[in-house]
Amino acid sequence: MPKLSKPLEEAAAIAAIAMLIGAARHPPRRNRWYRFLRGVSKAAAAVLGVRKPHKLLSRPNEERLRSLAYAPHYVMAVACGSNEGFFTAIVVEDGAVYACGRGEYGQLGLNSRQHRQRPARVCGAELHSDAPVVMVAAGARHRAALTKDGAIWTCGDGEAGQLGHGDALERLRPARLGREVFGGSPVVLVACGGHHTVAVTGRGFVWTCGYNAYGQLGHGDRFNRRLFTLVHPVNFGGASIVVAAGGAFHSVVASAEGDVFTWGGGACGRLGHNDEHDRLAPARLGREEFGGGKIVMVAAGGFHTVALAEDRVLWVWGLGLHGQLGLRGKLGLGNRDDRLVPTRLGGKEFFGGSLVRMAACGHHHTLIVTEEGTVWTFGDGRHGRLGLNDEDDRLLPTRVDPERFAGAQVATVAAGLSHSAAVTEGGALFTWGRGEADQAGSQVPGGLGHADLCNRLVPTPISPRLLGGARVGRWHGLTEELALAFAMGTHSRLGAGARGGEGEEKGCLYLMMPADLVERVVEACGGVCRWAKEGKAGDGEKRPMEGARRRRMP
Repeated sequence: MPKLSKPLEEAAAIAAIAMLIGAARHPPRRNRWYRFLRGVSKAAAAVLGVRKPHKLLSRPNEERLRSLAYAPHYVMAVACGSNEGFFTAIVVEDGAVYACGRGEYGQLGLNSRQHRQRPARVCGAELHSDAPVVMVAAGARHRAALTKDGAIWTCGDGEAGQLGHGDALERLRPARLGREVFGGSPVVLVACGGHHTVAVTGRGFVWTCGYNAYGQLGHGDRFNRRLFTLVHPVNFGGASIVVAAGGAFHSVVASAEGDVFTWGGGACGRLGHNDEHDRLAPARLGREEFGGGKIVMVAAGGFHTVALAEDRVLWVWGLGLHGQLGLRGKLGLGNRDDRLVPTRLGGKEFFGGSLVRMAACGHHHTLIVTEEGTVWTFGDGRHGRLGLNDEDDRLLPTRVDPERFAGAQVATVAAGLSHSAAVTEGGALFTWGRGEADQAGSQVPGGLGHADLCNRLVPTPISPRLLGGARVGRWHGLTEELALAFAMGTHSRLGAGARGGEGEEKGCLYLMMPADLVERVVEACGGVCRWAKEGKAGDGEKRPMEGARRRRMP
């Protein structure tokens, strides 16, 4: 057994916890949480040869680790083009990427400008330096992919510099931007706005490039950037950023402490600062704006923004014209009013008694996934993008019939300009909405991936055969690894932001640990599940822990 320094012992122990948390599709019940983490830390400490487990789990750390249960849902398996982006990008379980829809700017990454009605394989690890893709993001005419090694690959329209390569050229094939572009730190999350790109690194820093007429890059001016440029950390008060989203002309991020920062175009109140002014640099929305709750995920649409608090209460603000905020008005009816500040939409009482797991924003519509795996939609209903078998707007959240997904639980969703997509926990892909990008007869596909160009008013499955028989999503058998990368890369207690001498960053401690040691820790931690088998934990806890015991790191 290799002998590690105390910081590495602690990091390895918490890494095992992060892996097991990541393996859970649903977090353990709150009253069992501390006991669960304590048991795992003891098991990890034993494997590491530590005589007495270190006191790793203070209450603040418990809360921080609990929030990591959301990490797999930021590893997006599918992305829908925003603004005029009628295309879809898909990641399958082996890390290969497929794409379909409009392609004249090379945004599909297929080394051509051809449109693709059916999903076509873009590439796998053979293109991405032998590193599988773990998430994708889509803008209006460009897209980005994040690989396991912390690099970003971009393709499509580069006119505003949104590809980050220092020029305004289009890229018909994905081109790499390694960690050297981001100050030597690996990227852990990437998001695309309409014509700009946002990256979050393992040190909790934000980098942006592209179109900046509204200040959506956050650099205090309106000049475009053709290279990824660091948003000065002082704008975030020194906070570590963990999640980000890009809207049509604005950006939004959340810190590890649960604060939200917004900047860019302020029309309709989409920034949440009680006015409609543009913000050229990040402006804080503190926890007090959300009833004291910590924000754990954010989503941005054309003119509205959504945030999910740690207690799974949803907050919304911005344009309400189409009902995309889902708020009740007088007499309990929906309304179309804008909201200039974060406004509480609700929690489980609003979504059939189930807590909210995640949200996605289209240009004028919103999708919600609950812990039970059901999908709720509201907003602009044209072309069937809400999946409710009509084209009517919905001013209040409305559940999509679960049978539309063959009775399977939905794990994640994505929303674009006029279409939507969902991936089930079993890795099946469903799409719905506008089937033809331009006017009828244009023969330009809208990104649904079906055999014809008809609109789909309800979720419709994509044949696995078109995806090489693979399941969609990178969490199948890889959840522990992805959760570890996210956790160790974005949380100071788990390795990011560890300080060396003279204030220098040490970087991610995980990268300094032998891979075989981490694997042994995770395997041994499966033993902590025995008290679940003895009936001392609820069913909601048995499932994730047993799943963690079965899986191995690749």
